[in-house]
Amino acid sequence: MEFARKIGEIAAGTFREEVEHVLANDRHAFVLARHRFLRNGRPREYQTLHAYLIREGKLARCWEHPCDLAAFDDAWGRAAETGALQGGAV
Repeated sequence: MEFARKIGEIAAGTFREEVEHVLANDRHAFVLARHRFLRNGRPREYQTLHAYLIREGKLARCWEHPCDLAAFDDAWGRAAETGALQGGAV
């Protein structure tokens, strides 16, 4: 939940995720999503792929793979560079 708290702080409570596609089985799940939020009063947006590893029916790991690294870097800026947005193990 620390990860969600950090996003909430950086995006001042405006973070929204729009799920565009989902593909899943009993071992993996993939979600193509669009993230939108305000940061420092400016609108930010990028598309991303979330990859999930599932073990014994539970979420074990997750990764985010932005489709456009420049848009991701523009959206998160220094927070992404410093590792403040690192999720990883659940």
